[in-house]
Amino acid sequence: MSKPKAGDKVRVMKFIFGHFSHFDEFVLEEFHYCLGFFQSDAHRADSKFTPLSDLIEPAPDSARRYWSHYGEYFTDYVATYEIIKAA
Repeated sequence: MSKPKAGDKVRVMKFIFGHFSHFDEFVLEEFHYCLGFFQSDAHRADSKFTPLSDLIEPAPDSARRYWSHYGEYFTDYVATYEIIKAA
C-alpha cells in the first residue's frame, strides 16, 4: 500500500450520539506540513484543519497501559478513515 498524498480522497465515518450515521468524503491537502482536510469552507476560513492523526483512535479491545515518564497509552490503535486513491 502506498502512502497517502495530497489530492487523494479520504472517507470518514460520522457518528451522531455515539451511533454511526453516514460517511463523508474529503480531499486530502497539506496544511502546515500536515496531511489532512478542511470539513467545509467555513472551517477553511477559520483555519480549522483536521489532520489524519486526529482520526486514529484506540481499538475497542486494546488494553490501557502505563509507562513511567510517558504516561498512559493503549496497546492497539485503529484508523477511523479510509484512503481512496486519486486516479
